[in-house]
Amino acid sequence: MRLDVRLLNTFEGHKSSIYALAEEADGVFFSAGGDGIVAQWNVHDHERAVMLARVQNPVFAMYVHPQARQLVVAENHEGLHWIDLAQKKEIASLALSKKRFFDIQPLDEHHLLVAGEEGVLFVVNSETFRCVEKIRLSQDRLRSIAVHPQQSVVAVGGSEGVMFLLDKASLQLKQRFEAHSASIFTLRFHPAGTYLLSGGRDARLKVWDATADFALKQEIPAHYYTLNTLAFHHQGGDFVTGSMDKTIKWWDGDTLRLLKVIDRQRYQGHNSSVNTLIWMKYKNLILSAGDDRTVKAWKIKSHE
Repeated sequence: MRLDVRLLNTFEGHKSSIYALAEEADGVFFSAGGDGIVAQWNVHDHERAVMLARVQNPVFAMYVHPQARQLVVAENHEGLHWIDLAQKKEIASLALSKKRFFDIQPLDEHHLLVAGEEGVLFVVNSETFRCVEKIRLSQDRLRSIAVHPQQSVVAVGGSEGVMFLLDKASLQLKQRFEAHSASIFTLRFHPAGTYLLSGGRDARLKVWDATADFALKQEIPAHYYTLNTLAFHHQGGDFVTGSMDKTIKWWDGDTLRLLKVIDRQRYQGHNSSVNTLIWMKYKNLILSAGDDRTVKAWKIKSHE
C-alpha cells in the first residue's frame, strides 16, 4: 500500500503556542492557545480568520457542541465560555476554578466532563451552563479524558501516570492503576470501542484491551520525546500521534504498525512540538498545531 501525504495549507496568526483545535463542519475549524485568542478558519482559506473571542488566560481545551452549534472554551484560571457559532458571540460563562483546565469531553447529550489541574473532574450541564458535580480523583493534575462509545466506561489520565476508570452512568470509580511512568497527556478509544490508546511524557503508546478488563495489550516506543496528542479517523481504523519531537506519525489502527512519519524535512511539517491533532470528518483532512504558532492542514490518501 502506498501512502501519500500533502500539506494543504498553513495557518498563521497566533502570537503564542497553540494547544487546542476543534472542528465544526464543512471545513470550518477553531484554534486557541497561549495568547488567549479563539480563531475561526476555513481549511481552504489560510489568509482569512475570524477572531471569535479573546480571553485573558491561555486555552488548552475546546469542544464543539454539534446540535447546539456552540463552541465551549476552557480558559485557564477562570472557567468555561460558551460561544454561539451562529451569532458569533458569548452566551454564557461559568467560573470553575483558579487552576488550569486540560481537557473537555462530552459525557452525554446534556453533560460535559472537564479535567484540570486540581485533580477534580467537573460535570457540567451544557444546557443550564452549571456545574452539577465535582469528583475528586487525585491530588495531582488530571490531563485527559476518554468516553467509551458503547460501554459505560470513562477513562481519565493523570499527571502521576495513573489511569482512572469510572462508571459512565454513576461516575463512581471502578478501577485505578499505574499506566505510565509519567503524565498521561492523551487518551482515545477506538471508535469501535475495542481498545483504548494512551500516551504521555514517557513517549510510549500503550494499548489497553477494552474487551478484557483493560489489560495491557501492547506497548510501543512511539516517539523520541513526549507524546502530546492522538486522533483516530472518525470511522475507525487508522490514527495519528503528535509529539514534542516535532513529528506526526500515522499508524494502522488494526495492526498498530507505523505507516508514515510526517516531519519538517520531507513534508514541511512543524519545526517544534506538535501539541494537538484532529482528524476531520471533512474530506479526510488532518489538522495539527503546536509551539511554532501554526496550524497545518494535511491531505492524506492510501493506494493499494
